[in-house]
Amino acid sequence: MTPAEFAELHASGDYTVYALGSQPGSRLSGRAGPAPCRAAPRRDPSPRRGRPRHHRRRADGGAVAHDALGLAHDRADRGGLLRSHRRPPGAACARRPGEIQLVGGAGVIEIVSAGVMASVRDLGRPGWRNLGVGSSGAMDAFALRIGNMMVGNPQGLAGVEFTLGGFRLHFRRDTVFALTGADAGAALDGVPVPAWWVRHARAGQVLSAQMAGRGMRSYLAVAGGIGVAPVMGSRATDVKGGFGGHEGRALQAGDLLPLAEAEEPPRIGPCGFGLDAGRLDLLPAPEAEIRFIPAKEWDIHGPVLQERFTSSAWVLQPDSNRMGYRLSGPDMRRDAPLELLSHGILPGTIQLPPGGQPVIQLNDANTCGGYPKLGVVIEPDLSALAQVRLGARICFRAVGRDEALAVRTGRETFIARLAARIALARDYSMRSGWNG
Repeated sequence: MTPAEFAELHASGDYTVYALGSQPGSRLSGRAGPAPCRAAPRRDPSPRRGRPRHHRRRADGGAVAHDALGLAHDRADRGGLLRSHRRPPGAACARRPGEIQLVGGAGVIEIVSAGVMASVRDLGRPGWRNLGVGSSGAMDAFALRIGNMMVGNPQGLAGVEFTLGGFRLHFRRDTVFALTGADAGAALDGVPVPAWWVRHARAGQVLSAQMAGRGMRSYLAVAGGIGVAPVMGSRATDVKGGFGGHEGRALQAGDLLPLAEAEEPPRIGPCGFGLDAGRLDLLPAPEAEIRFIPAKEWDIHGPVLQERFTSSAWVLQPDSNRMGYRLSGPDMRRDAPLELLSHGILPGTIQLPPGGQPVIQLNDANTCGGYPKLGVVIEPDLSALAQVRLGARICFRAVGRDEALAVRTGRETFIARLAARIALARDYSMRSGWNG
């Protein structure tokens, strides 16, 4: 078939959109009516040694085309404005580049240096995966939730996620802040601020951090939260879609982040207060056991690959990021290729590409993929995974639904106990001027 014949065949009928994925608004579609009278010539059905004949795949395994069902990946409107019935047209792009939009308050934090990768994050953007819009929330949601609790915020308010430390901020308004997650050796005007600690910041003071010595991601929570405008119900940055957060991108030097007003003025003593991270087991572990629920294809992989996956140590590759973690370990290639149609995936989905090295899809990943799955990381362990350094090792343990729910219940119980401990520490710091 010539390129012209292929184009004519592709344009000769109507299509039904089966799913939205890859990027916000891009379509996975198939023929809506009878097949056109001219069909593509049939090829020898015997398998080839190279890639399966039915697919041309993206890096995440999403199908670009599938001749069995006529699936086609339509990118025609990728550059268009993503709109939602919940927001008036154009609302997502109401802010001009460089404009500061103050929401519910005044005052800003100036980014002097953002470090390796910094961005505005809250707990994510649920409920839009049918439009190809992922969660984009904090990788370590636990750390952000606790940071918000420490400054007196609701747990879901927006903060800043820093990768490997190395940042420098200038406060232009009095506020109260907390640092959680990885310990990056932070200091406020040269005075050390440990991780999992709350302090006052006065207008003009500078908060700086070294490279994180333990853990991967640090979180800055401020009283009232970061006041950027919400998009589709969230202030999280969707870098791939170019919306949310600060101008839909990672932070850089010179950016000004608005501070929203707190519902209630935060109450802390003059020296602040903190949590005993070591005693409470809040410090990131250098290595981690990650629990997962086996996927539908788990039994298809067979006992040999199952044992190889759960009994081996896997190394996080340097090209891992918020979209996904690439793992390096023993060869997991199947004897016979396993082909799947593109289907919905969630953060924590563990895929097995043809190369035999697993990939864990994460918060900024596509909403659809086509590689066979090994399982899905349970939600509480995603926070632990977010703090494992590149080059470190992890191992996996399969769990059932009941154990996964028990782990989640245990974590929520622990957070409730932390809330009580934070309230006591705050009151004690005000009565005694406690400095830790």
